Amino acid sequence: MSTREENMLGFATGRRLRAGLSAAALSVTCVAAPAVAETMTFGAYMAPKHPFYDRALEPLLEDLKADPDIDFKVRVIPGGQLLGARESLEGAKNRLADFSFVVPVYNRTELPEINLFFQFIAFGDNVVAGTGAVLEAMYLHCPQCLSNYTDNNTVPLATGSGGQYRMFCKDPANSVADLKGRKIRAVGALARLVNMMGGTPINMPANEGVSAIQRGTLDCLIGPLAWMTSYGYVDTAPNIVNVPMGYVKGLGLVVMNKDRWQGLSTEARAAMLSHMGELSARSTIDAYLKPDEELLSQADELGLKPTKGDGSFEELFKAFGEAEVAEVIAAAEASGVKNAAQLVETVMNLYPKWLEIAETTGNDPQKVGEAYTREVYSKLDPDTFGMN
Repeated sequence: MSTREENMLGFATGRRLRAGLSAAALSVTCVAAPAVAETMTFGAYMAPKHPFYDRALEPLLEDLKADPDIDFKVRVIPGGQLLGARESLEGAKNRLADFSFVVPVYNRTELPEINLFFQFIAFGDNVVAGTGAVLEAMYLHCPQCLSNYTDNNTVPLATGSGGQYRMFCKDPANSVADLKGRKIRAVGALARLVNMMGGTPINMPANEGVSAIQRGTLDCLIGPLAWMTSYGYVDTAPNIVNVPMGYVKGLGLVVMNKDRWQGLSTEARAAMLSHMGELSARSTIDAYLKPDEELLSQADELGLKPTKGDGSFEELFKAFGEAEVAEVIAAAEASGVKNAAQLVETVMNLYPKWLEIAETTGNDPQKVGEAYTREVYSKLDPDTFGMN
């Protein structure tokens, strides 16, 4: 495979996971593919080195491109060349790209219910289980969540979570007291955490942070350690506070233009949905969790300086987590979410079930993908999902 920008990749059927889709979808007469497959575009803001591409999107698309039910290919355009982080939803809505990667916090007005899940950072120590609980709550128990997207002429085909967040800084930080007055990149709920630290929260896309540190307008970031290599923070922010600080949920991994989705055959929509669980698992595990582990294991080689500090970070995050249930509900209600408490309760009630599932799957992306497909994606009807 050549560069990511020239990838011509297609989606395939995934026969072993399709059994759960509706029988009606599988009985539709096959439509012959055109002699020359159409090419759709996937615009994403992340840097070309971000592990989402080669560890989640590319392997999946490469496995799927021979699907006889899919008569189009996909060209991936990374690095914000087509859509920046703030423009991703609007770009898919207006078909500047056929697919995009959407970060809900940059679309709080358009995606209020989805942003509630994104903001519930402090909940769920187990990332596989927390992701599963949000997937099930969003797709099966929250019609208004899906309307957030469809009202904006898009369809959320795959959703996932980032890895456990940590803090990394230009200068060492061995205690919460060291962070007083520092300017720290933190969006959404994490801004409240930074305020508790005595720092100043800065809202900016992750790909703008390196230059901000170099200019002296930013001191630290809170985010997945995968950013260190994908965005170049190894040299600018090598001091890592190695204490988990939650993780975002509800990332729009594959958000498709609704007109394009509705223009597909039912078989093609069924084929697409049958593989979204695998993509959710690969993204969450292979693109976020595993790179974090790998980077920490190479700390000496890369010149990184991880520290757990003096124990004050754990104490602060515990206090933050205890306060966040009420804070998340209040923030969501202020943004117009009418059933915020019910959505939070749904996620929390589903979590024990997903903890049991996670005990059987571990962090195996194939097993986790099968669980996400079995419990969530297979229950979406390709005749009706995203068709309103």
